[in-house]
Amino acid sequence: MPTLVKCPNCGHEQSIEWDQVRAHDEGVSMCTKCQVPIAQLPSAGDRHTEMNAAPSGEGDASLIDMVKEKLTSDEVELSTIPVVAQQVLASSQDPDCTLKDLESLVRKDQVVAAKIVQVSNSSFYRGLKEVQALPDAIMRLGFKGVQNITVAVAVKNNYQCKNKQYLEVLQNLWTNSVHSAITCRELATASRYPKEEEAFLAGLVHDIGRVFIINTLDRMSESDDRVKNLPDDIFEELLRVLHEGAGARLIESWMFPKMICDAVRHHHNPAAVEEGKLVWILAASDLVMQKAGLGGYEADDGLSLNNLAPMQALQLNDLEIAKLLVDLEDKAEELLGNLG
Repeated sequence: MPTLVKCPNCGHEQSIEWDQVRAHDEGVSMCTKCQVPIAQLPSAGDRHTEMNAAPSGEGDASLIDMVKEKLTSDEVELSTIPVVAQQVLASSQDPDCTLKDLESLVRKDQVVAAKIVQVSNSSFYRGLKEVQALPDAIMRLGFKGVQNITVAVAVKNNYQCKNKQYLEVLQNLWTNSVHSAITCRELATASRYPKEEEAFLAGLVHDIGRVFIINTLDRMSESDDRVKNLPDDIFEELLRVLHEGAGARLIESWMFPKMICDAVRHHHNPAAVEEGKLVWILAASDLVMQKAGLGGYEADDGLSLNNLAPMQALQLNDLEIAKLLVDLEDKAEELLGNLG
């Protein structure tokens, strides 16, 4: 049963699922806003009391358990990405694949090909002259850049559903995902992380679990009135508690690199990953977007980033953070416009 916990540092409230906390050696959950420890795993006696305490709503608890069981069962339908995207993902990890081979794959999907040319001329990638031909665009973006744009075009198809209420949430999630991708890439550059495009891809799919949950709820609502009339607080609770694991499971089925899967699984608790800078980049991107007012957040000029755990993990100082924030919104909005 999830527990609502208030951060003593910033006052942010979030749900804690003790089973998830128990799975980590630290036994500690982190604030999703400022990344300071907010909850220690209770003692055995405390856990017994908590587990036997009456939940705020027995019906709510059973509904959450039902949806959770559905999401983790073999019955749930995992969404797929187009074959071209799968082939491009695989080719980017194949040392024998050439740019010509990559071009042949991309040409199978004219929508993807057009987006690659368009994005190659954005301020994020722009060179000395405008690119008009696909081979030149691929040369400018490189294997990983082409991979990322192809995946972005592919996953965007998941951000739609029949329920109008959910559709608005999905549209906001798409904006957040694209903004996160740009922010992660900028953070990778600033922190001298050598795999900038990997950081972009991690940012793009960090909340794909929320999309997976919403799509599952949308299908369930067709035959279950409880889901069709799901209260907002239960809907938000499901997204908060389940999205990391659901997202990791989904992209694992898409054959994403393990490091990205691990980062998505633990991006609200980066300390759970023993090694790897990528998960800290994901955690830091959320804070940077809050300060800059990106991804659906209200700008928080008073948020001091330099003393927060993700920034310290990335060893970023005030000057580097300030430089990172310059033009970040323009770059994020331009890419969002290019991807549609």
